[in-house]
Amino acid sequence: MEIRARIKGRVDVPKDAYLTFERQELVGETFSGRKLDKMRMSASSFTGCEFTGMRVGNWVTGGARTTVTRYTECVFDRSRIRFNPGGLARFERCSFRDVDLRDWMCFETELVACLFTGRLRRSFFNGTVREELVQALGRTSNEFRDNDFSGMDLIDIGFRTGIDLSLQRLPTGEQYVCLSDAERALQRARERVIASGRVPSVRAPSRSSWSRCWPVATSAGAIRRARR
Repeated sequence: MEIRARIKGRVDVPKDAYLTFERQELVGETFSGRKLDKMRMSASSFTGCEFTGMRVGNWVTGGARTTVTRYTECVFDRSRIRFNPGGLARFERCSFRDVDLRDWMCFETELVACLFTGRLRRSFFNGTVREELVQALGRTSNEFRDNDFSGMDLIDIGFRTGIDLSLQRLPTGEQYVCLSDAERALQRARERVIASGRVPSVRAPSRSSWSRCWPVATSAGAIRRARR
């Protein structure tokens, strides 16, 4: 078999399109206003750093397998960010005001006392560590508390595997419905539909499907954003 190829042109990638940090400890640094195709942090720490007004097409928040990348009192205000799935990272007392965040899929990410306003889309946060990483990380759960999402528009978001919604400030309004016990509420709804006789049977949704059924869900409760 013969394969032929032609050079159609060249794409010049700007030198500043990528930003990478590995095993660095930075304090008070400023990266504000940058427009990046990709930003990658690995096994590093950032204290009091500014990431304000950034545009990032792909952010790896913590690229190391077993070493946590830490962000303490960092500012991400007015940034527009798309995340790379995963990331071993911890954010503590960080500010995300007037942001547009999407695809933040967190398996081992920790959030403590962070402030959010703006919009968060197609994302989820896990409360427990995946079994294969428990020994390496030395913990079974992800710390997730005292975060303020009250000014955030949450769209297709999941708080999963044991995150306690009572420890967070959540958005309120007629577009949200909060359930204190999501599992029990779903079971009661199923039983009522079956008892009504309107359908022959209803199969209860599996745990893995809750995040698709409920834009925000957890084993402790759920908050649903109604469609407009």
